Amino acid sequence: TDQVSTINLNGDKWRGLNKEFFTQARFNPPGRPSIVGQEFLITIEVLGSYDVVDSTLTDVRNSFVSVGVVVVILLGVIGWGLGWIIVRPLERLSKDAMMINDSSDLSERVHSESKYSFSEVQNLTSSINEMISRLEQSNLVTQNALVSSRSFASNVAHELRTPLTSMKMNLDLLGRNLEMDTLQRYEIVSDLLDQQENLINILESLRLLARGDLSEENIFEEIDFTQFIRDLAAKYQRQYPESQFHLTSYSEKPLIFAWREGLHVMLSNIIVNSITHSNKKLEQLVVEISTEIAENRLILTIDDNGIGIPETERTLVLERFRRGNSTSIKGSGLGLALVKQQVEIHNGLIEITSNPSSGARFVISLPVVI
Repeated sequence: TDQVSTINLNGDKWRGLNKEFFTQARFNPPGRPSIVGQEFLITIEVLGSYDVVDSTLTDVRNSFVSVGVVVVILLGVIGWGLGWIIVRPLERLSKDAMMINDSSDLSERVHSESKYSFSEVQNLTSSINEMISRLEQSNLVTQNALVSSRSFASNVAHELRTPLTSMKMNLDLLGRNLEMDTLQRYEIVSDLLDQQENLINILESLRLLARGDLSEENIFEEIDFTQFIRDLAAKYQRQYPESQFHLTSYSEKPLIFAWREGLHVMLSNIIVNSITHSNKKLEQLVVEISTEIAENRLILTIDDNGIGIPETERTLVLERFRRGNSTSIKGSGLGLALVKQQVEIHNGLIEITSNPSSGARFVISLPVVI
């Protein structure tokens, strides 16, 4: 068996290890009785100084501490280096974003070069650039809306001032001339009624323009255009029985995705324009409406036998508050602007030309569902 013990020798501590084992004698010592075959207990004891053990343990302990300190320092340096490598692209990204923020130039983008080597940072860069693109588009829409609103407000003020000023003058005239004869009073009142009707028409057109500008996708629906234009032509034929409204429709029934009220505004204003500005008496007026399908688009043609629209004015009359010079009848300058607005809302195209009878021809192209 093995036994460990501590021994004091002259005041010094020694650590001892005893080893005991049995063995048989194989030869006889000279001059001794025979002991061959007998078993003997042999004990071996090894002593080591405690000082050596303590010194070794101290050395091991100091080595562990030293290695631990070095490892901690090394890990700290490695961690700082990795953190710097990871954070550096984010710092560059932050600086680029701050530069864009300080410049207020939304056309600038955060650079997505190889310096942003980590995929997460690249994804973040792409997300920031997409957000800036959306902000730029939104800002552009807002700026255009502000410019349009200022121009629109200025035009509205001008258009409303004219009839209101005229009405005020007529009312002042009536107020100052109480002894005015019946015929003059009748003429002034007739002018006032005409100006009031013109004012109401302007306000209604402005309402429709505003609603068209705010139109949303959820107000659109599938519409059987053949039936729609047939009902519209029949309506104006009833209102103006002296005039002729001819409809030539496509044999099938195309469906279009449209805003019903907007479609009515579009086509009604073209027909009313023919009635109002053709310089024809109602019994002489002929309006021809035809439809056909070409390359998945509905082609609508509206002709009248009036005086037509000069080529130099065909773009002009589609703008808001702009009137042609070829007619003596005053209008709001918004009718054909409403037509253009609705054509654009419905992703269509409009063209004004002349027909064989020298009258106006409106050609509108709209996408069809079927």
